Amino acid sequence: MFKKIISRFFSKKIKETTQTTESSDDLTKEETAFIEKIRILIANNDMETDYQQLIETAPTDNKGKFWYQCAMTLNELPETDELDLRENGRLHVAYNILSEMQKYNPENLSILAQKIITTKYLAHSYSAQENALHGLEGYDKEKEIAHSKTQYFVNELLTMTEKGVELSSNDPWFAYEREDALDSFGYEE
Repeated sequence: MFKKIISRFFSKKIKETTQTTESSDDLTKEETAFIEKIRILIANNDMETDYQQLIETAPTDNKGKFWYQCAMTLNELPETDELDLRENGRLHVAYNILSEMQKYNPENLSILAQKIITTKYLAHSYSAQENALHGLEGYDKEKEIAHSKTQYFVNELLTMTEKGVELSSNDPWFAYEREDALDSFGYEE
C-alpha cells in the first residue's frame, strides 16, 4: 500500500521534472532505444538483470540528459510496485547515476528532486526490511546490513531534503519532503 501511495504522489513530481528538463528529442535513436529497453525490463519486473552492467553498455557520448533520463527510468516502478534492492538493481543504479550527476550539478533542483525520490524509496525499503528482521533468530548479519543501509539512506534523505529547502525555499514540494522525512524517521526539528 505504501509503495502505491508513494508511486502516485511522486509520479506528478517526476512528470514535472521530465517536462522541464528533459526531452527525448535531444537523445539519439540509440539512446532512446536503450532507455526503452530498460523501461520494458522494469515493466516486466525483471529482477535478474544486472542493471549496473547494463548501463555500462549504454550507447551514449555521456551527455547529462541521457543519464538523467536513464536514472528516471530506473526509478519507475513496475505494475507490481516491487522495489529492487539488489546492489546492481534499479534503485541502487539510479541512486549512483544521480549521485555522480550531482557532483557536477550540486544545485540542480531536478537532479536533487529525483535523487530524493530514489533515496526515499531506499530508506523506506531498508527500514521495512530492518523492521521485518527484528526479533527473528539467526539473521544477525542481515539485520546489521539492513540497519546500516537504513541509517545511510535516512541520513542522505534528511541531508538532501534540507538542501532542497535551502535552495528552493518557495517550493512546497521540498518543504513537504523534508517534513515527511523527519516524521517518517522519528526526528524533530
